[in-house]
Amino acid sequence: MPEPIIRPVLWSFQALRSLIEAVLWWFNSTLKTDVETASLLILAPVCSDTGALYIYRENMINDERDGVNRLLKFIGENTVASLSEQTLNNNADAEDALDILRQYTSEVQEQGVYINTEKILLSPDTNKKITLPKNTLNVTATGRDTYRNLVQRKKLLYDIDNNTYLFDSAVEVEITLELDFDELPESVKSYIIMRAVITFIINKKGDSARLPYTENQLNAARAALDKTRNKNIKPNMLHNNLPQLGRFNNNRL
Repeated sequence: MPEPIIRPVLWSFQALRSLIEAVLWWFNSTLKTDVETASLLILAPVCSDTGALYIYRENMINDERDGVNRLLKFIGENTVASLSEQTLNNNADAEDALDILRQYTSEVQEQGVYINTEKILLSPDTNKKITLPKNTLNVTATGRDTYRNLVQRKKLLYDIDNNTYLFDSAVEVEITLELDFDELPESVKSYIIMRAVITFIINKKGDSARLPYTENQLNAARAALDKTRNKNIKPNMLHNNLPQLGRFNNNRL
């Protein structure tokens, strides 16, 4: 085919593809930003090695396997039935997807989202030490103890100003915990997946042409997360009582 004819054909295909992507982005960002429906239907154009455009339907995200399969679909790879050691050993893409998913599961939660950040009252044990949960990501003093410089060292609360692990009384803190992926609400899991997708696409395909659409989906997922947070966080203007935990199980609050 002569070159003057080829170019208009390619331009037409690119224009059609851009139009479809724009419509899909509008659908996701406008109609699917509510927590109840954010992940019931996700339309995503995935450009395979042949240049084809795929649109697929998704169900709710239940666990890490669902998250890994979302990532695999974005690069046009087959999904996996499990995340067993045998499966991961035989599927490098699935193994990489799981690593990236877990990376962003920790990273997003470390920033603090409404579901994993609590204000609590911690009491010292009989040795005057305060042991933090094993899944603690961050801890800061709050409330009446805001003036104190308290940090996490090992799995203990440490007073920087007085250079000590010892406490004579309970302290008020804001603590951020790392929850398992399947414990998180749908809007948080969707946001984590879209953060992971961008890195996964670049690492596996090196295809920056896909990023504008995935970035639009990331923005839509962020909007859904913010909307969910605003629904669930209700400021109490009358009082700010903290739950008394005392000594607790170190594995989970």
